[in-house]
Amino acid sequence: MTDLINAAPKVLNVDQLPTREGKEDRIEQAGYLPGLLSLSVFNVPFTEKSSPGSTPALSDSSLQSDDEEFESVDALEIYDLISSISDPEHPLTLGQLAVVNLEDIQLNDSGNPNEIAEVIIKITPTITHCSLATLIGLGIRVRLERCLPPRYRIIIKVKEKTHQSENQVNKQLNDKERPTMGVFIPHSKLHTLKEYKYQSDDRSITTKYFLKPFWTQFVKIFPLWMAPNMVTLSGLFFILLNLVTVLIYDPYLDNAEKPSWIYFSYALGLFLYQTFDACDGMQARRTGQSGPLGELFDHCIDALNTSLSCIVFGSTITCGWGWLLVVSQFATLMNFYMSTWEEYHTHVLFLSEFSGPVEGILILIGVYIFTGFKGAHVWKDPVIYLNLEKLNMGSEFPLTVTKLFSFIGAIGLLFNIYSARRNALAKLSEPSHQKEASKGLIPFFFFYTSVFVQVFLYKDVILPGAGLPLVLSIGLTMAFSVGRIIVAHLTKQDFPMCQPPMFIPLGEIILTELLTRVFDFDRFSVANNLQWTGFGLSLGIHALFVTEIIYEITGYLDIWALTIKHKKVD
Repeated sequence: MTDLINAAPKVLNVDQLPTREGKEDRIEQAGYLPGLLSLSVFNVPFTEKSSPGSTPALSDSSLQSDDEEFESVDALEIYDLISSISDPEHPLTLGQLAVVNLEDIQLNDSGNPNEIAEVIIKITPTITHCSLATLIGLGIRVRLERCLPPRYRIIIKVKEKTHQSENQVNKQLNDKERPTMGVFIPHSKLHTLKEYKYQSDDRSITTKYFLKPFWTQFVKIFPLWMAPNMVTLSGLFFILLNLVTVLIYDPYLDNAEKPSWIYFSYALGLFLYQTFDACDGMQARRTGQSGPLGELFDHCIDALNTSLSCIVFGSTITCGWGWLLVVSQFATLMNFYMSTWEEYHTHVLFLSEFSGPVEGILILIGVYIFTGFKGAHVWKDPVIYLNLEKLNMGSEFPLTVTKLFSFIGAIGLLFNIYSARRNALAKLSEPSHQKEASKGLIPFFFFYTSVFVQVFLYKDVILPGAGLPLVLSIGLTMAFSVGRIIVAHLTKQDFPMCQPPMFIPLGEIILTELLTRVFDFDRFSVANNLQWTGFGLSLGIHALFVTEIIYEITGYLDIWALTIKHKKVD
């Protein structure tokens, strides 16, 4: 560097700098190392006597073994760590140049080793147009990340009114390599993640007296080093295995001659999914890993399972890729959406006396076992014949097992919808608030209106040839939608009314009409290709959402998604 940016900086006497160390150590630390060589990976961070530009020694009471946390770290020790860093331009330290000052270090630490602590450091550039402010800040970050326990979250800012590009430098220091941050969680809402508190109200008798005692014992098979989110994800693999079985043995969902073991495998896979899904919360409490990411992760996986299980159910009753499958998926997703909408407004996860995650899944398991013993043809057999002449449906209308099961399922669905609406509106006493909350149901019905219109217009094209991408696209869209609602609930944002994937069916209708009527393309080819395009688009949007949310939450809370970063300290 030929010309110095600041040729005559103000220099403090090293003896006057605050420190917990002895004067001799401080004098030795004032030596010169060009640039930021003190941040070399080969530098030993703790020594009995710190060499010039190296990391100062910490007291024995502060330094623990690799497996232990620091017992106490205060602002003065933070200052000792960073004040000895060499300035990249002058043969002086950041402390001597007053770039870092003790009064500009703020430490927020509850003292609980299982909670995130926060270190906020404000640096003072020697001149207002200093081009090395970002480099200095990043150097401080590297030093602290190497020396402090990982539970400390580091925030470095330029002190107010000390740099002409203050906002730009602050963004570079704290948002580096976060190009998509703020799309789903605004910067101003990240702090609400620390206020997270899980609340639930499970009124299921089945859970209380039968399942919970079993889950309490089953969770012990998971080692304490296994992250709760990995338990949740492992459960999804059983559903994916069921889906693969369907695609191999019954790709058109109409094969009634499948081996009986397939139905038993469906039952086992769904039972294990339910068990793993219930145990992830218990595992979180065992390992001290409860947090907002776990709740979001759980909801996203449940949303995917809801649609995938509809396909497995369609294979069991051999309904094919038809209207019955579309309506079944609508019913289950409406139940799931209503439950999430309810949680957003009540801040409590309600599980009614008859809920989908408990009794609903157990009924499906019973359906699979029943089919395994009786065969799939039983779903087509009439139970009784009804006289429906007044409805012009004949004097011997066959009520099949499928129709009877659908009727019972509809009653359960209506009960859950009523319960969700009752709980949400009871929380909102003001009529104006109730009306505003009810608007949150509009996106769901708008989306499904476009889905039903699309299926009705092209039922002879979509259902026979593109039923799979249609169902998967709907499932991914709803997984994205409920995921955003949960994020809004966790971060105290407004209810997300605009969900981009929900416009995919409408866009497909417009494009199909345009390409077939104006440009005379083949109707079957266009409708099928657009379904696969819609599936790819919804998959991409959902993947972007999941990736960014995981990245933002793990980065802010200093945790890992699928492994445990901070072990529970008893």
